Amino acid sequence: MVVLSPLMLRADSTAAGSTPAPDSSKSKAMPVSASAKAQALEETVFFTVHAGGHEVLGRCTANGTCKAYLGRFGQGWQPFPDPRLNGDDLIAASSPDGTQLALLSTRGGSVNLWLISSDGRQSSAVTDDDAGIMDADAVNACSLAFSPDSKNLAYIARGEAWVLRLSDRQTRTLTYNGGVRAVAWNPAGDSLALVQDANIRRIDVAGGTIRTLVANGCDQPNLAWSLSAKSDDVFYLGRGASRVNGSNKAELLMPSSVQPNSLALLPSGVALLAPSNSGQPEVFVAPYSAKESPTQVTQGGAQRVLASPTGKSIYFVREGSLWRCEIDGSHSRQLGAVPVSNINVGQLPPLPGACQ
Repeated sequence: MVVLSPLMLRADSTAAGSTPAPDSSKSKAMPVSASAKAQALEETVFFTVHAGGHEVLGRCTANGTCKAYLGRFGQGWQPFPDPRLNGDDLIAASSPDGTQLALLSTRGGSVNLWLISSDGRQSSAVTDDDAGIMDADAVNACSLAFSPDSKNLAYIARGEAWVLRLSDRQTRTLTYNGGVRAVAWNPAGDSLALVQDANIRRIDVAGGTIRTLVANGCDQPNLAWSLSAKSDDVFYLGRGASRVNGSNKAELLMPSSVQPNSLALLPSGVALLAPSNSGQPEVFVAPYSAKESPTQVTQGGAQRVLASPTGKSIYFVREGSLWRCEIDGSHSRQLGAVPVSNINVGQLPPLPGACQ
């Protein structure tokens, strides 16, 4: 494994004379106040909206109220998107402890990784690659992921899986053959599941040992580890919702021809998109037992599905708008009429003011 210091992940082979990353003076780990650690967290949806010719990161509460948008770095969350920003925000993820966000953005000129405090006022660039650490059209919700204990961040750069230790900003590359398209932590936080080309692989983070779980069986860059800490199951998209266990036994839970697709893990099963009787994609839940029949959750079409942090509700996208419903499809409601994209779900402290 190769260890790099912060801000040294560059396309050129020498760091001498390189341009510092934006806000590089803030590249040390951001301090977290005791009050921030003690704050209760609330379910938060991250998304991007188009404003001023750019994609701007936004957030809202689980019921869609109190939307706020990330201003220019250092200015925190704003009530309206700032049209003066440069570059595009691509995807964000929050740490499980709610203290910070990881963001892939071109605000510095190319796709690079940023860390941002939960209030949006402190930010620093982790990478400073002039050519970008990945193509913007390849970014997805599985391009970066915090470890369950919030101490590490896995991300993709130049087709390889990397891990950033947040305490001192040391980075390590875990793969060398390229082709990594998605990463996901196991519940114990000691291993990663990878989509590498069309393969599902597992890598031990400490030792770097890689094992192929599924060869040439994954057709989309989306995967998730089991919700149970006692399970070694990895869920992925291979001709539909599929599962592979620690003994390399793969099983198709529900077929689906929808592409692009997404999957979300719930206590009752795997939510994914599949063709309905009307011919349009809808959200279905495939039980973990393949002997049980899948159930259709939505009516009216869906283009993406995500699960709440608790797994008790579902978010889905319909014609560009964000919706939320219970896992049985009840209480379905639209959370906003403005088209959104690059959606992810996590937890953050409440915003001051109207969001409290």
